[in-house]
Amino acid sequence: MKKYNIVYIGIIGAVVLFFILYGNYKRNVASAIDNRYLAEFPQKLDENFTKEISDYVQDRIGCRDLLISLYTNFNNRVFRIFPNHMYGKNGNLFGNSNNYIASYQHLNGDDEWAEYFADYIYKLEKYCKQKDVEFVYMLNPDKFTIYPEEMPDSIGVYNTENLTDQIKRKICDKGVRHVFVDDIFLNEKSDQSYFNKKYDVAHWSDYGRIIGVNAVLKELSLGPLSVTNDFNMYEIVQKNKLFPRLRLMIS
Repeated sequence: MKKYNIVYIGIIGAVVLFFILYGNYKRNVASAIDNRYLAEFPQKLDENFTKEISDYVQDRIGCRDLLISLYTNFNNRVFRIFPNHMYGKNGNLFGNSNNYIASYQHLNGDDEWAEYFADYIYKLEKYCKQKDVEFVYMLNPDKFTIYPEEMPDSIGVYNTENLTDQIKRKICDKGVRHVFVDDIFLNEKSDQSYFNKKYDVAHWSDYGRIIGVNAVLKELSLGPLSVTNDFNMYEIVQKNKLFPRLRLMIS
């Protein structure tokens, strides 16, 4: 029994050592999977040290992207479950947080807060004008705003304004210079998708980025980006340095 315990401890130790040796300890590293910078090593010993060191270890562990991709793809293909998301129609993924669903259902309206926010934007625009700085308020849509037909039928929508609608109305009432990207996307729907079907569904696709940015550039009378030169369709492929032949794709 003692011999088996030693072997077991040795295996566990080797695994831990492997993940430590192949950890990513570079500074200012951005994660393509999380769409954020990885946690940095805590610089001071305070009440947040334990949490910060825990976040650092979780973010910097070796083969992190590979492990996340394996876990995500396994759940997606076997159980049709995608972490922190839900499936809509035609294989489309959407967010599943309470705030996300409430906004889609038009249950998050708050006219008082919308007025407060719009007034803040109005004052900010006024300040920029005094400093001779051009100001444009840009409101970016969620995926469900552009593709409501792809949301699950089981989630109903109430016939009332959500918070986004209220903000848009009050921004217009105050005469703030603005670009509402959802209106542009809805008016110019094409075969190209403004959001990815599965990958990073909270953000625009590369095509959506070009169209959205061009709307602001047009408002500012600046030259637009070129859809031909600045946009290329490509697969999102996660490569692991230890296993260069292994490609994991969310498809």
